[in-house]
Amino acid sequence: MSHYANYLKERQGKEYVEDKYGFYVYYFHEDFLFIEDLYVAPEHRHKGVAQRYSKELARITLESGRYKMVCNIIPSTNGASYMAGNLIENGFKLNSSGDDIIYFIKEIEHG
Repeated sequence: MSHYANYLKERQGKEYVEDKYGFYVYYFHEDFLFIEDLYVAPEHRHKGVAQRYSKELARITLESGRYKMVCNIIPSTNGASYMAGNLIENGFKLNSSGDDIIYFIKEIEHG
């Protein structure tokens, strides 16, 4: 585990997962998993990596006894429209918005 991952866990209770394709950061809220960051290196984009990360996060969500994932996008950042489209393609729905922030939510099927 990297020093940054240790820092996030120790100071903020966040989990940092990294592989050769990119990384994601998440933490548990009372009744959902919040995805703080998800990044795929440019040379690995459009190859299903983000979709794989989303499936891993859904599994983690269910294993924690929760059934929702939440994330946000800052519309003024580079690539925000692409990120929003990718979230919607992966089953997320618009949840709410505020000044320069849009929240998305995904209900995880469980049975």
